[in-house]
Amino acid sequence: MKVMLRILVLVMAPLAASAAPAKGLDGHSIAGLLMALTLPIALYFFIRWLKNRGKTPSGKIKSAQKRKYTIALEKNKLYYPDYLLLKVTNSGNCDVDLDRPLLTFSNIWLKRNFRIKGTNLYHFYPVLLEPGKTHEFTIDLAPFYRYDRRLIRFPRVTVSVREVGSRRAVSQSVMLRKTLLR
Repeated sequence: MKVMLRILVLVMAPLAASAAPAKGLDGHSIAGLLMALTLPIALYFFIRWLKNRGKTPSGKIKSAQKRKYTIALEKNKLYYPDYLLLKVTNSGNCDVDLDRPLLTFSNIWLKRNFRIKGTNLYHFYPVLLEPGKTHEFTIDLAPFYRYDRRLIRFPRVTVSVREVGSRRAVSQSVMLRKTLLR
């Protein structure tokens, strides 16, 4: 116990001696010191990110396959159409596996999303498109309006199509009715 007390006194003695008022660092010099310490670390990670930007985690360069597909959305009437025609064309040089399209009714502040599976209890998504092929799909709007009557107030319809297992989506939109802005 006496040994512990002696060690505690020896450790606390320099702290008591250093408790005298001294001129300390102000806030600006502390911020500058922190920036001087973090700047080399941030610069190291930024340069490392620049070097590895186009590579996969294993270090290989990403392949540049052309997986381009275009979509077109057409309506049968200028205002208040009954159906929409979705055309997806594979203009790339490899096969594209397309997931179910996302149909979005949008107002200025509100959006309502629907996933399209197929027609008449026949599900044909996901669909495989070979190079140069076109997929056409007719979207009847009456079931959507029967499901939710408030969709009549949504003037814009957007269809987004993406590949299976991908985050990149290609979208096309049409106006269903005339608004003040358009």
